[in-house]
Amino acid sequence: MKLKMSHEQFVDLCILLGCDYSGKIRGLGPKKALRMMQEHGSIERILGALSPQKQTFSGDFPYVAVRQLFLQPDVVDVKSVELLWQEVNKEAVVQFLTNEKHIKKIDVRLDKLCARGQSKKRKHVTAPVSPSSDKQKKMTYYYAVKKSVT
Repeated sequence: MKLKMSHEQFVDLCILLGCDYSGKIRGLGPKKALRMMQEHGSIERILGALSPQKQTFSGDFPYVAVRQLFLQPDVVDVKSVELLWQEVNKEAVVQFLTNEKHIKKIDVRLDKLCARGQSKKRKHVTAPVSPSSDKQKKMTYYYAVKKSVT
């Protein structure tokens, strides 16, 4: 416990520093956020200690909902999930990535990805595992090396 904080406080620290689900408090970097979390113990107390002028956020800051997402995530029972692998619906993928995610040159990238998936897969060589061996193995220990013809 080097940081001297609970799991919940660590989650609050991560939220303060900005995450995928929220912005962050401007001017609050890692060192200051850690110090304030250790001093105050929660985002609510930190916000109470900050003057209103310092409470400027980059993006939305729904920290209560984000905290809930991290501490009590909605998890699906894996036994109830059935994965069906089908051919890629290229049109739907292109539409989603270009219209909703604003990614360009999807057609070319998707063609390359589909071609790679249909090509012959690399053979995996399983090496015997020795529990007495403490050394890290080289990649060649696990994968056969073939000289390339160029």
